[in-house]
Amino acid sequence: MSTRKHASAQEAQQSQPVLQAEPEAAMNGAAAANGAAPPLDGLGIDLAALRLDQNYVETAGVEKVLTTVPIRKPLKTEFVRTHPEWHFDTMILDLKDEGEVYFAPAHLLTEVGGIAVPVSLRPTISRLGVLFLWPVRLPMDDRRRDNAWHISAREAAALAHSRWISLRANRALGAYEILQGASTLSEPVWPGKTLEEILEVAFRGRIINDYTHPVLRSLRGEM
Repeated sequence: MSTRKHASAQEAQQSQPVLQAEPEAAMNGAAAANGAAPPLDGLGIDLAALRLDQNYVETAGVEKVLTTVPIRKPLKTEFVRTHPEWHFDTMILDLKDEGEVYFAPAHLLTEVGGIAVPVSLRPTISRLGVLFLWPVRLPMDDRRRDNAWHISAREAAALAHSRWISLRANRALGAYEILQGASTLSEPVWPGKTLEEILEVAFRGRIINDYTHPVLRSLRGEM
């Protein structure tokens, strides 16, 4: 009787399916454990060899085309550098409500004083490589309209020649606070463009040439 029970137990054990790892699954698991990318669709393709390097633009010899240059102050969330040599002092027509900035000769802006302001246009670049023009306000002739906001912004732009800085508005202080980035941050990589080329891109379609320009006519109430 016991012999029959023993035989039945052996038959039951032999009838149980034996689960074994598939060779491909085992290989993928080992690759993942070693930090390597698994083959694609089991075809043996090395994904690591196909992944783009972070500097693929430079290594491929590709040059980015400069199509847009914003005209703005640095964002409070970004650290920036200003070009240590380039700046362009001029008058601009700053239409804050429309979010538009225009170039115009000073003699055309006599009728819109208060909207036209003197600025130093400073090529500025962020840690993400975004190039823009920072219109740093210059003192007015009579000095009465200069204030702590303008003064602290000029100080920040000057410091940004050699250090990564972040500009933070402090309403209680009535001026900008300047935060400095770590001294170990890498130097900015400026695009291979001249100041004139940067200005041309930034002010494309934003140049006022004469008194009949639609912007001036609108400000005079003629349209």
